[in-house]
Amino acid sequence: MTNKLYTPILITFFLFLLVVILFPTLILWHAGETWSESSIAKHQIENDSIFSYGLLDHEIPYKKAMYNAVKPHITIIGSSRVLEFRQDMFSEPFYNMGRGLNLQDLRGEIEFLLQNPNLKIVLLGLDYWNFGNHFCENPTKYKKIETAIGNNSENIAKFSNIIPRQILDVWPMIFDGRISMKLFWYYATTGHLEAKNKLGLRPLYSNRGGYLNDGFYVYLNLFNDLERLENEREKAIVRHLDEGMPYQISKDEQFCDQAISDLLWIEEILEKRGVEFIVFLPPLPKRHAMLFSTSTAKSIYEKMLVSLRKIEARLPIYNYLDTQKWTFSEQEFIDEIHPGEVISYRILANLSQEEQSIKHSIHSEFIQEQIINCSGRPVCSQGFERYSLQPKW
Repeated sequence: MTNKLYTPILITFFLFLLVVILFPTLILWHAGETWSESSIAKHQIENDSIFSYGLLDHEIPYKKAMYNAVKPHITIIGSSRVLEFRQDMFSEPFYNMGRGLNLQDLRGEIEFLLQNPNLKIVLLGLDYWNFGNHFCENPTKYKKIETAIGNNSENIAKFSNIIPRQILDVWPMIFDGRISMKLFWYYATTGHLEAKNKLGLRPLYSNRGGYLNDGFYVYLNLFNDLERLENEREKAIVRHLDEGMPYQISKDEQFCDQAISDLLWIEEILEKRGVEFIVFLPPLPKRHAMLFSTSTAKSIYEKMLVSLRKIEARLPIYNYLDTQKWTFSEQEFIDEIHPGEVISYRILANLSQEEQSIKHSIHSEFIQEQIINCSGRPVCSQGFERYSLQPKW
């Protein structure tokens, strides 16, 4: 009698567990979140799709898989501040490896890049906080603070303020509408193009953008709500001003000599392999200085400039942070740290005058046209409407 009483209860319980676990797993699999990085790369290249994780945090392995698949002649490495360089700017195969390498282990990562036999040019966008000892010598603290202030695009997208680690975290996203069941059913049953040209929870269920198959980040409809997002992000930064965030640098931070030795080591290794190495400092808007104008940050910035001048005979560094020489419109920045697409065009136009290898590897006329057409705008490229969710959703 007891067995007969508990059997249906146990069956119901296990069925409930099955639904609770399997349904989110199905959603994640359908979105590509749980695919292998090589499978994502294959799908993205074959379908010219946009991709971005909304749940998992496998960005570096994903970008490395894409790099291996594309095998570019030209690549750019650096933080999220170099993500607006794209294939259309170049006349040779290009892949943007921004946010695709561990910048605190560049020596090891350069060896990965050199596994590509086609590599001819490596562009490196340096940030001044790369020269603080927390970045160089204390990555655990750096990453903790980076997460706290909303780097890794935490305040840039609807999904970005969460990076949950468990399958069960899908359910809150369903309940509050971040994952639309109506849209999921549409994707799963129609086989429409919209279900193929987007991969990852963020592109599938929001208009907050993702990576194209050249590593360029498309922001899509982000700018419809940009002012609110900027305000939220800047408030988060102000709350952590004394905690040593990567852009502001903590009060006890010291200049890191290792950053200079790493640059020289990379230049030597790439030269031996016949690969051009071009280093530049991307610009920052005036509002960045308003948020991060501390004596420690200024000290490290000044020491960085002195150190870079000492090695410029061997390795020129193009400094677009120099406001005495360069002026960029505030409207051409995405937020307080990220240059927009048209600034990337401006940088390449200048580098082509300084470096012969770049001069013969870019679409000069296209770049000049884009500079003229897109002046004063953070986003320039057109034709990405196919990646947006339609108004009915």
